[in-house]
Amino acid sequence: MSKHVDPVTSGRLFGDTGWMTGVEAGRALCRLLADPARPYRAMWERRGVAYRGRDLNQAAVAKVVAAYLVDRGVLSEFEEGDWPRARRDWVRSRLSGALLTHLDLEVFMDAFAFDVGERDRLRHILESDSTPMFVPGEIRLEGLPDRSTYAVDRTRDEHVLGADGLPAYHRTTQTVRALADDVTACLYLFDADAVTVEVSSGGTADAPRQVSEGIWAVVLTLDTPLRAGESCDLTYVTTFDYREAPAPVLRRAALPHEVELEMAVSFEPTRLPAAVHLSTWATVTDPQPVSSVLVDLDERHRVSARWTAVRAGLVGFSWTW
Repeated sequence: MSKHVDPVTSGRLFGDTGWMTGVEAGRALCRLLADPARPYRAMWERRGVAYRGRDLNQAAVAKVVAAYLVDRGVLSEFEEGDWPRARRDWVRSRLSGALLTHLDLEVFMDAFAFDVGERDRLRHILESDSTPMFVPGEIRLEGLPDRSTYAVDRTRDEHVLGADGLPAYHRTTQTVRALADDVTACLYLFDADAVTVEVSSGGTADAPRQVSEGIWAVVLTLDTPLRAGESCDLTYVTTFDYREAPAPVLRRAALPHEVELEMAVSFEPTRLPAAVHLSTWATVTDPQPVSSVLVDLDERHRVSARWTAVRAGLVGFSWTW
């Protein structure tokens, strides 16, 4: 899979900015869950009281989250009972803030139906308390399009694997919105050296250039310059010429604004994976997901997902052969 630093890693597509978690956000989340003056404590206490000398019963909190995941269709009902026990380390690390990504935070806030003000405060704490997933100085972008002048509001990745298990086709469709006047181009970053990018609508692509150790960039020039507030759609196909099989993963990093991400991975009927997981990662360098949920292929040997609240970390699919 390709590894994209822009919004995808491959499988990886990386976002412009990513953030690791902060302990203060975890502490703030726990204070809200433990506060008897708020409704959240009663939700988990119905499933188990706090242990002596502790403010929270993390197992009971996990049961509330599991029930929410069942309601959302992420877990099946028969998995609900085992999930809190199987994922106790996941719950502990998130509540401590050690590995609390924005995606994880959204899950807790949705599961307990936090009000708008509390959601905004927790998001702000996590953003303020986090450390960069990428160190800006590591990527040399001098003379390239300024990524602070535009936002990518929507991204859809269609990834097709061939009979050899290698990526055969990758198409990306994005909605680009100008944050300043005279936006003429945007930047596509990835971590595969042998790549061809062809834009099918909305602009043109130049040749890849290396901008850091293991990272390359392609400038996508828009057909029509954008003024502040204007948007356009870009569709481009990335072809990878791998010398060896890439990691079995397709993931995309969060962007520093509200964004809609869609992702679909299709497998050749003669080369189906042993298992596919919907996964999250805290940082680009994580070799293994920090959370995963087993998902099934549909009748077209395909998996897909959509995210609307990804504020940091990486989301996507991982699989085994």
